[in-house]
Amino acid sequence: MVLQDITIPTIEHDIEAFLKGAFSTIRAEFNSQNMAQISQDWPGDEKIERLAKMAVPLLIFAATICRFVGDTADWDPQGRLANILEDKALLGASQLDQTYLPVLKRLETQQSRPQFKKFCGDFRLIIGSIVLDIDAKLHNLHSVLSVPSDSSLPVRLLHLSFREFLIDSEKDINNHWFRIDEEQTHGMVSARCLEILSESLKENMCSMGYPGMKRSEVDPTKIEGFFPSHFRYGCLYWVHHFVHSGKRIHDNDAVHSFLRKHLLHWFEALSLLRGINHSIKFIDTFCSLAEERRGREALNFLRDAKRFILQNWWIINEAPLQIYSSALIFSPQKSIVRVKFQSCIPKWIRRLPKTAQSWGAELQKLEAHMRSGMNLVFLPDGRLVSASKDGTIAFWDIVTGEKLKIFEPIYDHTPIMAISTDGLIAQALTGGSIVIWDIETNEIIRKLGRDDGQVVNLGFMAIGLLASTTESSAKTVKIWDIVTGDILKEFEHDEPVSALGFSSGEQLASGLRDGRICIWDTVSGENTMVLKGRPSDRVDILIFSPKTNLASVSLYLVKIWDLMTGYQIKELEEKEVILSVCFTSNGDLVSSLRNGTINIWNAVEGELLKSLKGYKEVIVSVAFSFTDMKLASASLEGIIRLWDPAEDSEALEAKINRNSGYIGLLRVSPDLKYIAIDLGRDGIQIWDTATLEKTKSLEIGVPLESIAFSPDGKWLAFTKSTSSRYYADTGI
Repeated sequence: MVLQDITIPTIEHDIEAFLKGAFSTIRAEFNSQNMAQISQDWPGDEKIERLAKMAVPLLIFAATICRFVGDTADWDPQGRLANILEDKALLGASQLDQTYLPVLKRLETQQSRPQFKKFCGDFRLIIGSIVLDIDAKLHNLHSVLSVPSDSSLPVRLLHLSFREFLIDSEKDINNHWFRIDEEQTHGMVSARCLEILSESLKENMCSMGYPGMKRSEVDPTKIEGFFPSHFRYGCLYWVHHFVHSGKRIHDNDAVHSFLRKHLLHWFEALSLLRGINHSIKFIDTFCSLAEERRGREALNFLRDAKRFILQNWWIINEAPLQIYSSALIFSPQKSIVRVKFQSCIPKWIRRLPKTAQSWGAELQKLEAHMRSGMNLVFLPDGRLVSASKDGTIAFWDIVTGEKLKIFEPIYDHTPIMAISTDGLIAQALTGGSIVIWDIETNEIIRKLGRDDGQVVNLGFMAIGLLASTTESSAKTVKIWDIVTGDILKEFEHDEPVSALGFSSGEQLASGLRDGRICIWDTVSGENTMVLKGRPSDRVDILIFSPKTNLASVSLYLVKIWDLMTGYQIKELEEKEVILSVCFTSNGDLVSSLRNGTINIWNAVEGELLKSLKGYKEVIVSVAFSFTDMKLASASLEGIIRLWDPAEDSEALEAKINRNSGYIGLLRVSPDLKYIAIDLGRDGIQIWDTATLEKTKSLEIGVPLESIAFSPDGKWLAFTKSTSSRYYADTGI
């Protein structure tokens, strides 16, 4: 039976039957325990019918009314029922109001004015939160709350509609004393959580024996003893309440002050509670809530804390106390977190390792343990999928770096595979056929082709289409319908196809061994364009840009083609063999080289923007997330690295160099937020170290002998070669 098809008369009849049974039970219980008796015909058919009409179609209305009338606190079933039926304020009211107002209005008449005023405050405090202790004040609310006799057990709502009733923003709080301001309550709970955490958090709170002691070695009862329920709740959920309080973060506020004092202690606690993986998302959320102007210092701290936890969460997860030793000493020397918590480094570590001055572009290192090379693709929801040539496929959360799940190789597979952005994998089998399977369910949904030659190229096109070539028919590209398993089209060539490229629209690019590239319309099957390269430049890789360009790779060369004109517009030459390429959201080209270097190019100007290097790994695959703007690289050794292509310790220097050919003196403000740079006759420029943007220019006209910031950073002093001393407002 479909519930929404049940007629109103049927619902009304069922509710009447429920009410008759419930009131019969209330009458019997009352009469068995009281001298005064309720007549056997109470409440009568007329009243039952009125209540049923008020309740339709909500059984919760009838159930709540029955609990209210039958409540043994101030036991008066007849009086309570009369209040409901005779209350004129309920006429025309919503069903939620008709359900819950009688319960709450009853409380108004039971107390003096001063008592009621205090009760209102207690009501909002207790009902509005679940962290604070619950006491006997709830004994009159048994009709809407499940209040267990054991005070250690949680109080629960009997129905979610009571929550909707209480937080209804359309109710005037002056006329509805019980209305709960949702944001205000979240703020109150968050503040109380911070009070509890500030009182209890400390270093080595579980008295672990040595810095490298693993969390798994700690007696679980010891952790439970130190983390009572309210403390545990505060550690895990204070961020949630702050987010929903509607507040923003600014310099020196409660959140900023708490984190500057207890960040490492909180991370240690999260590790002990098996929740350190959530810390990355917590800090990421705080970054989004920090005000740009009033929260600049807090934002810089949070950004640094995010880099700190991204790099170290895995070791903190294993051994919580490592946050005070290895996590700190291997962080960059100018890391805000390292500088702030320098005193937490154990005194027995006398010689600190040499580290970089600041954070680089690498965000995280993921140990995939697949040492046969990998393909990478980002799904639209931001997850990263890695598929190794041994057939193993893993899902990664790129925010936390966690491996979400892993699928083992299927039978009879080859290294040739393709991953679609809508959650499908095409994998070539040794006989020449292709299997399509759903990576969410790990189920094969289709098998394509026959055993007619090994598949050498494979790739997804638009949703529902797949392209492939085989050794036995290397000059033919087949277009498959994944749903039906049929071949829709075949594109013939006069030379073997060496690479395929797929646009997000209706175009397919096929690269040939003689350097030519054919552009096909997959709907009409027409060859719309031929791009002519050098015959010696076999096409190894093809990839469409987010714009109207196409990149082709031939060993050391990347050629950028304009698909509107058919002409080659740029040629980028690398010093090593190119193994993989991808485009970023703004059209920059990322290339991975055999020597472990990743280069980022301006594909239009042909300018090398950045090199990410320092690793000896062979980078076999790169992929860019258009959701999170992150870059992923996979090495032959089985290591996946996540990068922020927009962030690098050399970025400010490179940006300044592109704006001026001369750099003389350079000074950093006391709070590390700004840099003043002497550009000779071009004057002084002041740069924001967080945004890498120029904030002010001062025209001087002659060389300078010295520059210095004032202690508060608001003034800049400098002396010219004429020995005169000057001051300028920095505008900070």
